Amino acid sequence: MTQRVALYARYSSENQREASIEDQYRNCENYAKRQESWKIVERYEDKAISGSTDANGRPGYRQMLADAQAKRFEVLLVDDFSRLSRDSSEIRRTCRWQEGILVLMRDIFLRRTLGPLR
Repeated sequence: MTQRVALYARYSSENQREASIEDQYRNCENYAKRQESWKIVERYEDKAISGSTDANGRPGYRQMLADAQAKRFEVLLVDDFSRLSRDSSEIRRTCRWQEGILVLMRDIFLRRTLGPLR
């Protein structure tokens, strides 16, 4: 069964380079390629926005949450926990929106198992 995967990338300040988003996407894409039956269906991003900003101030994050609630993907893949949010309570709220799994590149957190990860 194909698992629809969404990617989320963010960098937090004007001082960071634009390529940061592409680097995060590339890391996630490489990870997703190693998983059988994962298909990337969407990419979300927020540029020069702090991870401590709530969802209302992060349009890419807000759209990702709406699409997750609409079940447009089963797996959310981010390069690092900190790209998703700097607020642990916000991360817990985000994890509630979906029955699928939330995979984080360096800190893997599984809501349910869809088979072995490579």
